[in-house]
Amino acid sequence: NLGSAYLQKGDKENALIHLKKSATLYPYPINLYNLGLVYELMGNGQEAKGFYYKAFNAKNLAQNNQHISAIYLRLAWMLILSDEPETAKDVLKEGLRYYPNDAALLYELAMSEYLLCNKGEALIAAERAQELLPNGQHYQLYKTILDNRPLNLTN
Repeated sequence: NLGSAYLQKGDKENALIHLKKSATLYPYPINLYNLGLVYELMGNGQEAKGFYYKAFNAKNLAQNNQHISAIYLRLAWMLILSDEPETAKDVLKEGLRYYPNDAALLYELAMSEYLLCNKGEALIAAERAQELLPNGQHYQLYKTILDNRPLNLTN
């Protein structure tokens, strides 16, 4: 749709206008997700989280009941940034039921577990993410957890 095209071009204002219309007419998960993404890119985490929740709750409206891993990922990230690691953990565990080999979901699960002081579970998730994507940033997270250092949530 036109809103997604504006988003790809980096025109957040026009993307927002058109994605709002699209999400109102067609409240499909991808439209709600894209609207959340625009708000996130504009620095409005609360609005982004709200639309990611809407996409999360509307995921059953998708054709063929298809789940979208990015919805789980972005919603969990907003929850982690909002200091809601327990809720993020629940979202990520649901996502991993559908995408058990998604390194990014495992990476964020490791962060959530670590923020909840579940070091053992955090290490398991980080190690699994590292196995799935050996050249990713997962090793650094694994080392952070192993060394009991604070997480840097700005990256």
